[in-house]
Amino acid sequence: MESVEFDHAYYIKLGEKGKWERSSIEEGKMRIGWTNVALEDLHRGNWDVIERAIREKVKNPGSATHDFNSLRTIHASNHRDVWITFSDSKLWWCRLEDGPILEDEISKYRLTDGGWHDRSLQGKVFLTNTLPGTVAQLQAFRATSCTVGPSDVLRRLIND
Repeated sequence: MESVEFDHAYYIKLGEKGKWERSSIEEGKMRIGWTNVALEDLHRGNWDVIERAIREKVKNPGSATHDFNSLRTIHASNHRDVWITFSDSKLWWCRLEDGPILEDEISKYRLTDGGWHDRSLQGKVFLTNTLPGTVAQLQAFRATSCTVGPSDVLRRLIND
């Protein structure tokens, strides 16, 4: 496989307390919440309606703003972005298919392009206790998602 280049890197927590980690990884999906946001509003880009729905549910203004911005990032993300998460003491990474947010009986989700990967291009498994601290510390992030600050470190990890 040729090297993985990306414009942006993001971390995502796959459900509250990781409840969607397994199904996301097994099914090649990036599952997200926002049950109070209508899928039709997402597809139409009704961001005023979406923001109101989030602010009604999330009473802390700062948290509501973060949730809203996270959802907009997930919605706008394309194949040139890399997403990471942590599960089973490993870092997993993926790219998303270009396409809309979808929904099934479990949650809203984006499809991954080629699934989630727990290894580098050369096959090195990403055990969390072997990762650089700047990447490993992201697993303690409490909110839904954030930008991966050390994207150059992540790029080197993925590409060996």
